[in-house]
Amino acid sequence: VAIALSTRHIVQKLCEYGHSPGVLVACGGVAIRNPLYIQAHADATGCPVAVVNEEEAVSLGAAMLGACAASDNDDDSSLASIMKKMAPRAHVVHPSTNTRLRTFYQQKYAVHLRMIDDQKTYQKLMSSV
Repeated sequence: VAIALSTRHIVQKLCEYGHSPGVLVACGGVAIRNPLYIQAHADATGCPVAVVNEEEAVSLGAAMLGACAASDNDDDSSLASIMKKMAPRAHVVHPSTNTRLRTFYQQKYAVHLRMIDDQKTYQKLMSSV
């Protein structure tokens, strides 16, 4: 839950600076093998999470870039076109509509923010040592 709350903090900061991520994207082993981890991120952030069904996402991305670099410059060889051809399907995990769970994450997030502030206080206290 702590990682999901940290993700929510990042999303909140992005929103404060004018960015509005509508969907989070998760890929790799943890995303594929741990649905509870993904559901916690959807619930904590309030954002849907698209889970890419590819364990070797970094390698696949490198292969896509390589295919783009090796191709001629027609419309069919654009990076967007190559990604459409090579990318695996994703499934989307939506935030829960359970009111109690939403309240839980709201309160946990308030605690999370308080812990961040407390940590800053502790760092300041210890900075002179």
